[in-house]
Amino acid sequence: MRPFYKGKGETGRIFISRVISDDGEPVGYEVAKGIAMLSLNHRAWFQQVEGKAYRFPELWALFQSHHDKIGAFVRECELAGLATVTGKFKSKTDPRTVRFGPGAAVIAVMSE
Repeated sequence: MRPFYKGKGETGRIFISRVISDDGEPVGYEVAKGIAMLSLNHRAWFQQVEGKAYRFPELWALFQSHHDKIGAFVRECELAGLATVTGKFKSKTDPRTVRFGPGAAVIAVMSE
């Protein structure tokens, strides 16, 4: 969902998720957070890597998918606050590493 304010224009996107009652009936919407912000395919991938850290070549080997799809997955996890990327691209001394977990973004900020 993307709101539009008169005089300001469009704002950033807001991700929402469906709220289901205990009876299984839909009762409304709430702002999505965490794993609810991931697509169904990316949720399945995230469950495989949750709580672990991987370098990009390891992710390509694990998911056996094109590097563009792996990059999109990592970006989506970063936006949801479920992953942090550290290191440098093509560096032998400090390779790019992705740490996955529900508090990964908070841990990275606190450690810097």
